[in-house]
Order: sequence, then C-alpha cells, then structure tokens
Amino acid sequence: MASRGRNCRTARQIGCAILIRLDVLGLPKPQGSKKVIHGRLIEASGQALKVWRRQIADACEPYLTQNIHLGPTKLEVDFYLPRPKSIPKSQRAMPIVPPDLDKLIRAVGDAIGQSGLIWGDDSQIVEIVARKHYADDREPGAVIVINSLP
Repeated sequence: MASRGRNCRTARQIGCAILIRLDVLGLPKPQGSKKVIHGRLIEASGQALKVWRRQIADACEPYLTQNIHLGPTKLEVDFYLPRPKSIPKSQRAMPIVPPDLDKLIRAVGDAIGQSGLIWGDDSQIVEIVARKHYADDREPGAVIVINSLP
C-alpha cells in the first residue's frame, strides 16, 4: 500500500557507529510551532500530520527487538514531494516552495522520538543533513538515515 511506511533494512554496525535506514512512503507533512494559549500548550497538528508521524513511527517498529539506544546522532533525510501538475520538470527542478524543510525535519524527529524505539528524544540529534526533491521517479515519502556518532 503506497501510504504505509515500510522499512527494508535492520540496524547495521559499521565500525563503532550504528546505521539505520528507513524508507517511509506517504505524504511528508510539516510540523509547526507549539503555542501557549491561556496557559495550555497547543501543538499545531492536523490529521495529515498525525498520519505522517504514525507512518514514520511504524517504520521504526522493526527495531523493537534490537534494543537501540543512541547517544549523539546524525540525521539525514531526503524528502520526496509530489510535483504539482502545473509545474513541468523543465520549469522547476527543485521544490523551492512550502513546506519548509526545517518544519518537515521537526515532524521526523518528533515521530521517531514518539516511537521510543530508536532514540528517547530528538535533542540527541547533533547533526542534520536534509534535502527536498520532487518525487518524479518514486512515490512521495522520505528516506531517513540515522547514524550514531562517537
């Protein structure tokens, strides 16, 4: 099913680092800022964001039995977004329109933390590499690579 997250690999030990690769299919959604209204913490999240975060968390499930606990972590994410029908490849090669890359990353970090299977909190991320692409040759989604750092 195209909208379901999937994972094709397991954690691999490379030298002293752990490498995890997640291929999540679905529509990447940004996560906005949290606001305090009348003393209550409100998170801007629609149903589409909840679905996207669940797809990412589901992709982490194969790591349930691997007892992964990472310290400092590098996160690398390639987002694949649908190309609007009105924008041909010759007109715009890269998605230089919303959603913002930093908000897409925020959703990924929180979703992996929500799974509780790879890291406890996204504050463990000390390095990020992220890119947006149009999903011209694949389904929309994200390829997420997680490396533990020494």
